[in-house]
Amino acid sequence: PTGGPPTAATADQPHRSDCQAEQTCATSAGPHDCSRGPSRVMLPLMSSPVLLAGKPLPLNELSPADFEGFVHGALHVLAPRHGFTLGQLSGAAGDGGFDCDGQRIPDGRLICIQAKRFSTDALSIPHVAFELAKVALTSCLKGAAPKEHYFITSGKVRNVLNEALREERRGKLVAEAIKIGLGDDRLNVVRDEMHVQRRDVQETITNYIEQLDRIPVWSGDAFDRQLGLVWSQLTGLIQRYFTVER
Repeated sequence: PTGGPPTAATADQPHRSDCQAEQTCATSAGPHDCSRGPSRVMLPLMSSPVLLAGKPLPLNELSPADFEGFVHGALHVLAPRHGFTLGQLSGAAGDGGFDCDGQRIPDGRLICIQAKRFSTDALSIPHVAFELAKVALTSCLKGAAPKEHYFITSGKVRNVLNEALREERRGKLVAEAIKIGLGDDRLNVVRDEMHVQRRDVQETITNYIEQLDRIPVWSGDAFDRQLGLVWSQLTGLIQRYFTVER
């Protein structure tokens, strides 16, 4: 393919790298330093989707857990290109919203990375706002302070989310995240703990979102193009998660 997604036909040779990643990010400021234990590779849990010759990676056919594992494996190769080192894959409840983490080069600041497999829906403001609220509150309670927050999805990203990410103070995201943080039942436990510790939920969420240096969001197509830049280094990972048809 010319500038398109990687294909099975190119599994043993470098993929075309003349496409740039479709990313959306915004800017601001804030602090932290964090170190984690050795990385853990999550192996596929279900039968492998078939990667047909000449076709894009069928990311939506992976289970949510396998998508997280695949993203983590791919980021081991991609992370240095984006200025960070990769930490461990959490893959467990109580992870505070982190699917995996990273440390920014050269200042060691914490990076939160979330992988979202959507087979039908597109990533939009409510999805991202919920995760931002959850990570803001749990990070506050744990004394962590991510400076970048990545979202990598298997599907599409709605235009309204891209527009919200470009806002100078991310007002739409802040407003939606505050509404979720104050009233969503899924956050009852962490919200109650915030109250016990006399922490202000609204202020914590606002500060977290406004002080993030970047919120990169990769659609499935953007992620696929990122993989194309390092395709020759991913053969083993591809074969672990997909059945490659020759």
